[in-house]
Amino acid sequence: MPRKINDVALMFLQEHNFLQAQKMFYINKKNNPCHQTYNNLGYYLITEGMLCSNGRIRNALEIGSRYIMEASKMDITVTNLCALVKTIDYRINRIKRCKNKKQLYENACILLKRAIDIEYSDELQYNYLRFCYLLNPSDKQILSQTRTLVLNYTSIESVSLYFEILRAYGNTIEGNRCIDMFGEYIDDVDILMYYAKTEQYEKAIPLCDKVFSQYSVDAFVASAIIECSIGINYFEKAQEFSRKIALMKSDCEYAISGISNKILTNLHSSSSYRREKINLYTSIPPYLDQCCYFGCTMHDTRW
Repeated sequence: MPRKINDVALMFLQEHNFLQAQKMFYINKKNNPCHQTYNNLGYYLITEGMLCSNGRIRNALEIGSRYIMEASKMDITVTNLCALVKTIDYRINRIKRCKNKKQLYENACILLKRAIDIEYSDELQYNYLRFCYLLNPSDKQILSQTRTLVLNYTSIESVSLYFEILRAYGNTIEGNRCIDMFGEYIDDVDILMYYAKTEQYEKAIPLCDKVFSQYSVDAFVASAIIECSIGINYFEKAQEFSRKIALMKSDCEYAISGISNKILTNLHSSSSYRREKINLYTSIPPYLDQCCYFGCTMHDTRW
């Protein structure tokens, strides 16, 4: 009986009939209280919100998290552990001025390690290493484990995490090898920032025009483009980029913020300021979402 009601709830959800899906999840939890029904209701609430009688949707992260926690007291499964991690990811990214990020990173690492011990997957390992790196970027074991992961699970996310760690460490030999092997998976901006950080200016120059014309220009990108141009004595090119960025900054059509005049003027004497910006750049790939509904036929999750 609970499985059939769950199937109906998920069918309504796939049809974007959120009101009926919400009703069925609530009915199933009330009539069939168990690990799966509590988890599915909680996961619905944190991902879709609560649809009120007036038609408005309100944030239901807190109440949804409580249902998922109640489910975890009944049983421990990979699906439920991932739902708990998803609540953490939402708290980090959706709560303004989240003050306890380090504790949340640590909690996510513990939960994901537990999930991996139950049933390993490359996606779980990626999410685990991602949170481990956020928790302690200086842990060299993370680089070793990410290197192994990339060879077995090559994706935009895994390669981006591997390359971000190499860029942060300034590991030139392995970073260049990573670009040679997996360059198609790496964002052009990240490669440009890596070349700027490791002072491989000649390799960066071909990317400058492409990044400038195809991507958003912020303080980090502006610093890298100008610094790389100056680094190989392309002073006129640096001045040209500086003028173009200044024009874009003054045009209200472009949403450019955070680019101080110190980046664009006094090109020689402001080098240390731009270097500081380049070194502060980070590019952490996203958390890999996994379906946390029990009994979802679309994603083949077990009941």
